[in-house]
Amino acid sequence: MKQHDTLRPTENEAGREETAMCGRFMLYSNSEAIAAHFGARLAPELKALLVPRYNIGPGSPVLGIRQGSERGRGRDGAPRPEATHFLWGLIPAWVKAGPENRPDWRLNLFNARLETAAEKPAFRGAWRHRRCLLPADGFYEWQRREDGSKQPWCMQARDGDLLAFAGLWDAWHGPDGSVLQSCTILTTGATGEFKRIHGRMPVILAREDYAPWLAAEPLTPDRVRPCPPETLRWFPVGRGVNNPHAEGPQLIRPLAGETED
Repeated sequence: MKQHDTLRPTENEAGREETAMCGRFMLYSNSEAIAAHFGARLAPELKALLVPRYNIGPGSPVLGIRQGSERGRGRDGAPRPEATHFLWGLIPAWVKAGPENRPDWRLNLFNARLETAAEKPAFRGAWRHRRCLLPADGFYEWQRREDGSKQPWCMQARDGDLLAFAGLWDAWHGPDGSVLQSCTILTTGATGEFKRIHGRMPVILAREDYAPWLAAEPLTPDRVRPCPPETLRWFPVGRGVNNPHAEGPQLIRPLAGETED
């Protein structure tokens, strides 16, 4: 089966990213670190495509971890997680085909609210059967200032470890036999000191919750346990990240004179 090419965000979508609930993140850890953290199998061709990225936005291909097949069982007999690529911006399987055998779908569902995802038509099937984890070394949020400007902040694990965003995925099948795998990141209301930066944040899961999440065990939103904001550190960064095409480690460099929380 052939894969669809990446769908890029429109100008309007790209302009909205900085005000999204979780609209930009980074992943620069190497394949060995990712495989070890998630206990996942990474195919050689996937490893070759994995390069450091410091400004991943909606409409981009992203690395995801999902439940493996029955053939990929680990030593304990349970299916081993597997890594794959998704398009960031969920396209439900039931979407009709449009011109050039591409999905006739204009919504960029790169976020889904934890509180309502289990009931929304675009997400409820994936909630029950197709959950995933999105590895990240951190993410960005934009704080609105009193003068109307927005200050970007970089959020990372306080212990320097990888983060795991809770996500949902789906597979769209084109009439020509092509397959487009896509995903969305779940978000929840921010708590604690994080609320002074942004009102919402991605759902970040603890390691002990990876397996039940991927196994798609029956679960209601109120039973999902996001990691508390206290497990994160955050610091302001330069506005270079506002450009969705900007890239490089300088994007996560703290502003001069600023300290990390």
